[in-house]
Amino acid sequence: MGRLNHYSKERIVKLKEEGYKPSQILRILESEEIQLSRVGLWKFLQRFKQNTKTSNKIYLYKLDVDINGETVTMEIDTGSSVTLLNSKDFQKVGGRTEFLQPATVLLKSYTANAIKCFGESKMEVKVGDQVSNLNIRVVEGPSLIVRDMMTKFRLP
Repeated sequence: MGRLNHYSKERIVKLKEEGYKPSQILRILESEEIQLSRVGLWKFLQRFKQNTKTSNKIYLYKLDVDINGETVTMEIDTGSSVTLLNSKDFQKVGGRTEFLQPATVLLKSYTANAIKCFGESKMEVKVGDQVSNLNIRVVEGPSLIVRDMMTKFRLP
């Protein structure tokens, strides 16, 4: 069944917060082609329950980044190789998907599920006082800072 990727974890947390029961969550995930066993979901929910005893959020490493002059909160993912920007965050920074260049890479999650990519674009990215123009892929899924961006910036 594979391990959960970042999108899957965020989706499960959102469904749980919306009041769905585990059996309902499994059916929703299956309809979205996210493969997860009942045991895998139970283990994740147990870890989530333990983490939320002191906090309402799962512990994800996030960083605020300025993209084209707008602040976007992105998750740090050292296992991914290309930086991804959620389509809603792309709209927030003034982008329009119809003006994107075709994607130059085929994106797959850690669990080998295809990631919907709307295209890519060069964007001005600022982390603290460091600025660089980076090629960023716009996707359906979380906004991720990954290895390609980490080589350009010293992250706090």
